[in-house]
Amino acid sequence: MPDISNLTEQDLFDLVNVRAQELLQQREQQILQEAENARSSREQLILQEAENARHTREQQILQEAETARQNREQEFQNELSRLREQMAREREQQMIQNVEVARQAREQDFQQQLATLRVQFNQEWSLRETALMKGRLGRNTVASCNGADDDEEMETTQHMGDNDDDEDEDEDEDEDEDDGRRQEYQLKTVDLPKDINGFKKAMTLHIRTLWRMFSTKDMPRKPSSDVLQRFNLHFTSESSVVAQASSNLLIVGVEQVRGMFYLGLSDHSNSKIVKNVRNMSENMARHIDTCIAQFGLVDWCPDLTQSASSLYNNACRLIAIDTFKQAMVAQTYASLRPNRTYVNDHDMMVRLYNHIVHFYFHGRFVRNIKSPGAVVAGDDANSVYRNRKRLAEARLVFLVKNGYPKRYRNLVTTKSTSDDERDPNGEKVGGRPVHFIKKRPERSAEVTRFFRILDAKREESARRDPDSRWKERVRRDPPLGQEKISAFATIPLGMPVDYFDPQYFNSLQPQLRAKAVSNKVALLPNVEMSLTGCDDEQLTDSAFTDKYSEAVFSQYRLVDDVDIICADDEEVDLSELGSDDDDMYV
Repeated sequence: MPDISNLTEQDLFDLVNVRAQELLQQREQQILQEAENARSSREQLILQEAENARHTREQQILQEAETARQNREQEFQNELSRLREQMAREREQQMIQNVEVARQAREQDFQQQLATLRVQFNQEWSLRETALMKGRLGRNTVASCNGADDDEEMETTQHMGDNDDDEDEDEDEDEDEDDGRRQEYQLKTVDLPKDINGFKKAMTLHIRTLWRMFSTKDMPRKPSSDVLQRFNLHFTSESSVVAQASSNLLIVGVEQVRGMFYLGLSDHSNSKIVKNVRNMSENMARHIDTCIAQFGLVDWCPDLTQSASSLYNNACRLIAIDTFKQAMVAQTYASLRPNRTYVNDHDMMVRLYNHIVHFYFHGRFVRNIKSPGAVVAGDDANSVYRNRKRLAEARLVFLVKNGYPKRYRNLVTTKSTSDDERDPNGEKVGGRPVHFIKKRPERSAEVTRFFRILDAKREESARRDPDSRWKERVRRDPPLGQEKISAFATIPLGMPVDYFDPQYFNSLQPQLRAKAVSNKVALLPNVEMSLTGCDDEQLTDSAFTDKYSEAVFSQYRLVDDVDIICADDEEVDLSELGSDDDDMYV
């Protein structure tokens, strides 16, 4: 410390002031240091608390997400189990329904045959009784009438067969056509395993997809001459085609191919083919287009004017079978439930391909060239017939399941069912198009009303039943004055008498009138009481006919069977027509 004895008061004051400043600075620095330490500690504490809070919240969120995922997965599994059980029940119900329909159809055939035999017996008995009473028929005459009965039985059986001669519902409706010879590449049902149907449908859909047939009515195209010339430049032998199939060389770019990616952009949004392509995996679609490009083609199109074994058609077959195998592995057609074991049977796949392309589609191709539009017209007729058949089956199943009398079921056949057409104005109900019902001219107004009541009951029952869904098309009677007559002119045979409109029935020729009816009555006097379980509906068929036959039969010109049989015995003398020479110079 400096000697302060010699310092002046001013110096002493300055010295004290300096010392005070130093102490003040030291204290200030100490305070700042303490404040900094406190701030740093507080900041560390806050950061630690924030980190702990974040970690805790993150764990909570992860736990909640995991719990939600497990709950959702459990709900999905429960829903999946419910859907599987529902599908199993629906399949079981469908099988039961199909068996019942088949049983009813067989029973109906049996009853028709039995009724025919009874009529024949009554006719024969009446003939013999008449011969004995009047004494006009000797033994030869009786034998002649018996022979006529045999002829009528054969004719009746033939007509019963005609009733059952339904058009085939399968797409390959010509496959079992028996004209005395087997056509080239044709496979009949007996040639195929019983479990191959799904596999065959999948291959047919695959071929339609490759061929870009947007609907079943599309006709096979013919490849352009440029495509054939370009192919023939690259391939001159079968070995060159086979070698190209195993190489990775592309003759044209994939982007030039009008194949799967081209189809996926199509505006045919309702086409099953387009929907199938849009559901196809990108790898599968690219593989198909690559296989087509591999042979220098811009689209897949067999040439049905060439032999099936030509180099070009061999290449198309290689493309189709290879891509179909890959589609099977990728389960592209799983909805058709194909038996995938046939993927390993190359010979069967080749035979199926040749049947589909070079028999079925070739036949359609040739028929369309000979008579343009005839194939599509036939397809339309088959489609309409199948719709009528499905509706008749649904009506029959409803009547059987609900225990309604057989006389009602006798009214329901495919030929007694009206066809329909879509409303030309495009009217829709619930998003579904309305179809106007066409008129069957032979059918009485009461039977038509009965069918309307029946359909209303079926729809009402389906909508109330939690295990059922109403999926049938919307069918309505057309506006007044816009009715159209059904194009299917063939009338059903062996029907209850009151099925027919009296005026229409009475205009028929006697022989047809005799075959058309079974001398039974089906409808209540008040048709509006139908399907209500009233007392008359509890009567047996025979009791019901006995009760109302007199009032009903009086309206119809029913044919005396004896007259018809005796008329069959008369020979027609064609000489009355005269000679062809008589009119030669007229």
